[in-house]
Amino acid sequence: MPLRGKQRSNLQKSASLKGLGVIYHNKENIDLPASSQSLPSTSGSSVLGRFASGFETRIAELKRKLHNERRKLSRAENSKAALRTKAVNAETELVDAQADLARVTAQNEGLQRKAHASFMRGYRAPGRLRRDAEKSQTRFLKEKGVITDSSREMTRELVAECSVPVTRVNKVIRTVARGFGITVKDTVDKHSVSRILLEGELASEIQLVLEMHNAGSK
Repeated sequence: MPLRGKQRSNLQKSASLKGLGVIYHNKENIDLPASSQSLPSTSGSSVLGRFASGFETRIAELKRKLHNERRKLSRAENSKAALRTKAVNAETELVDAQADLARVTAQNEGLQRKAHASFMRGYRAPGRLRRDAEKSQTRFLKEKGVITDSSREMTRELVAECSVPVTRVNKVIRTVARGFGITVKDTVDKHSVSRILLEGELASEIQLVLEMHNAGSK
């Protein structure tokens, strides 16, 4: 019996919907109800509803995945910002540590120089003290080749008051100085002794004349 136009149209629509369901099932891996495998000719609107529901489920799943990926991206960006902050802080700490190291190194070098200088002073102290002691125990009868006033006075007293012979003046001076731990580095020859005595006599005579002149003028 030939089909009427309305019945033929319903059958064609059912076949088309069945084909779409198979294609969607293959692409999106969505399980369609078994009833959709054999759609009756009169349930086209119901199949469309199930088909739309499958799309809505797929869309909801994609939205959840997108939301999760956005959360992961946000966490990654936050972690990246935190790492960048840590890197900046670490770099700042490194610069500060290098500055502290340079300061401590300079202080250490200064202390080492002071310690070395102190050690050298202590090391040289005995020799310096010995030289100072020797210098303090050393006497000279002359200064730049000229007999000093104190040496002249001592020479005159040794000859005039102690009756020391002119030729023995140097010997007596050295002997007495050695007794006090003093070393005399130079000498006064006999000609210098004679000249010193002559100068002393002239000075005494001049003093006597002055005293007589002063006494006569009163």
